[in-house]
Amino acid sequence: MVKLMGFVKAIRARRSQATSTRLISFLICIECWLIKHEGALAVAEHEGSSWIRGQEHAHSRIGFLSSNIHPGSKQTFSACPVAPLTCKGANRRVTRMSGGEDEGGVCGSKSKRVAIIGAGAAGLATAKQMRLAGHEVTVFEQTGEVGGVWQYSNETESDPLGKVGVQGRVHSSMYENLRTNLPREVMSFSDFDFDGSFGDSRRFPHHSAVFQYLVAYSDANSLRGNIAFRRRVMSIEPCASQQEGRGFRGHSWIVKHTSSSSSPQQQQQQQQEVQEGVSDHFDAVAVCNGHYSEPFLPQLEGSEAFSGIVIHSHNYRSPLLFAGKNVLVVGASASGEDISREVGAAANKVFLSARSWQNPEWGLPSAPPFGEHRNIHRRPVVARFLGHDSVQFEDGRVADKLDAIIYCTGYRYHFPFLRSPGVVDVDDNAIYPLFKHMLPPSMPSIAFIGIPAKIVPFPQFEIQARFAAKVWAGDVQLPSEQEMLEEVRAEWKRKQELGVPQKYFHVQGGDQFEYNDELLSLCGADPLPEWRIYMFSQCSQNKRKFPETYRDTPLPTIEEYEKMLANARLAATR
Repeated sequence: MVKLMGFVKAIRARRSQATSTRLISFLICIECWLIKHEGALAVAEHEGSSWIRGQEHAHSRIGFLSSNIHPGSKQTFSACPVAPLTCKGANRRVTRMSGGEDEGGVCGSKSKRVAIIGAGAAGLATAKQMRLAGHEVTVFEQTGEVGGVWQYSNETESDPLGKVGVQGRVHSSMYENLRTNLPREVMSFSDFDFDGSFGDSRRFPHHSAVFQYLVAYSDANSLRGNIAFRRRVMSIEPCASQQEGRGFRGHSWIVKHTSSSSSPQQQQQQQQEVQEGVSDHFDAVAVCNGHYSEPFLPQLEGSEAFSGIVIHSHNYRSPLLFAGKNVLVVGASASGEDISREVGAAANKVFLSARSWQNPEWGLPSAPPFGEHRNIHRRPVVARFLGHDSVQFEDGRVADKLDAIIYCTGYRYHFPFLRSPGVVDVDDNAIYPLFKHMLPPSMPSIAFIGIPAKIVPFPQFEIQARFAAKVWAGDVQLPSEQEMLEEVRAEWKRKQELGVPQKYFHVQGGDQFEYNDELLSLCGADPLPEWRIYMFSQCSQNKRKFPETYRDTPLPTIEEYEKMLANARLAATR
């Protein structure tokens, strides 16, 4: 291997103007491959190339990445696992080294330097789509692994209500026994099957299978080389000067980041960096930090007098803490329903309080208890707390001798790193203004991926990322700032007239498929296959009919749905 390395370097050292840039690109990829398999931690210095800053460059050992480390391309050279270097990226390097023009490369109008905040499902999908569009990608991930909220941890926060600051935040909200509330086929990305090979073959798998799926997706697309692990983003702010940037519509960004390592020794070594951060310049930013880590807590009269256990579902991990206790669960969305059943198997009695129910009869005084032990009682909204262990509900009924309260009341959008006043505002859990729920009209060089709620997340992340990538590459033309703002205002007004509360502005539900198809159409792509819509719809019906058992209620396979759809289309033509 050493001799082969020497041979490759000798050929590169003797290159001439007549040498094919494609050949040199190939040799660079071979050299990177050799370095990787020699176990090196850094790519060798390449004759003054600005492509690498000499940082650690093995897959999962990157200290931090500058924005110019990994050129993206539609044609990834799969034999180069270190960068992953692309043939297009290697050609740019060769062109720069020989002093020629960088045709469509770093200085071209299509390729942008893109920072992605977070390596969860949204961040991974965005990294892939940005690279496919030819952008240079750096993903900042504060933990040591991909997966975002799907990384399970027994760790909880010091404040069980989740009122801690950014430094003390535990990102994951997974609990030990959580299973998906969507079939894995519906959840999957468009080009990466979520089959039964990820540790749980059930249609509604355990959360660990989703994590394994995301790890496999990252590895299959060679995304780790673009990820700066254990890097916390401190701030994102528009450039004061445009001299550095190519930007998009004249805007570019400074991203300040620092080590998020929990090692005391490493923190001591990097003390100055931890305090001051490292700044890098980017043409565009994709915010993919998720919205399931900043708890929302309702203001309830007299709640401060309660003397029992009080936690938010963000810090719930198992029912053991509530064994034999009387528990109030506030909120009956997906987590509230699931946690009340899980706690009910260990608790003495559970009261599940909610404003509304999927089936209105479930909330009536005559509604029977449910759960494994028939000890879960549905109740309306809490009106007030009565002393240290009791609450009164809106219908006048009282629950007393309570030992614990679990707030399953959702989460808030939270962007503590954003330093751009006036670009967007977050008020009552609505982010305004966002064109297509993604782009601020005044500064569309920043995209918020994954904002809509009550949707099938992974496919929509992929579609949104594709749209943003094509916009920044110039392949999709945006309307003017004023036209985008008018569209946002029109949607806002329409939802107000329908009586939709402001906090539900980003809730899509059944409207998600029309939204997805619109973005795909703007990208010049076909809509998602119809079987996804039908499987989602049937799953939703099963959940309403069989809330306790819908996950194990049989569903047709993809092939069976496709056959049913084909028969329906045939019947419609007769």
